[in-house]
Amino acid sequence: MQQFTRSAGNRRKRSRNRRGTEYVARIESDGHMVLPQDVVTALGPPGGAEVRVVVEKDHVQLFPSIHNLSRLYVEPTSACNLSCRTCVRNDWNEPIGDMDLALFDRLMGQLNAFKGLTSVMFGGFGEPTCHKDMTAR
Repeated sequence: MQQFTRSAGNRRKRSRNRRGTEYVARIESDGHMVLPQDVVTALGPPGGAEVRVVVEKDHVQLFPSIHNLSRLYVEPTSACNLSCRTCVRNDWNEPIGDMDLALFDRLMGQLNAFKGLTSVMFGGFGEPTCHKDMTAR
């Protein structure tokens, strides 16, 4: 089994193309693959993180850990103060509802545990400021 290690060196980026930035990784004589730090950071938390590896005929893909949350979308309410004619809400039969504030507080209290988190977006089908208790905070 190949093991992946971090490298402070080897930060050389080969090129930028339609699919993203290409990096150069090195395979050591003992079978360890040394990845650039930017790649390791994108794949998940350091120290024993597992990544999914897919081997195909002509290439290998590495997929980040599902535990490396980078973006979070929170929908505090499904209520909306607009009446857009093209909105999907015009055709659904779901009741309008608000997220319980205790759940919201628990969620916000756990965000620091996700070291790779870069953004939190409040929205969805509802307008967050329509939550009856959210704007009072």
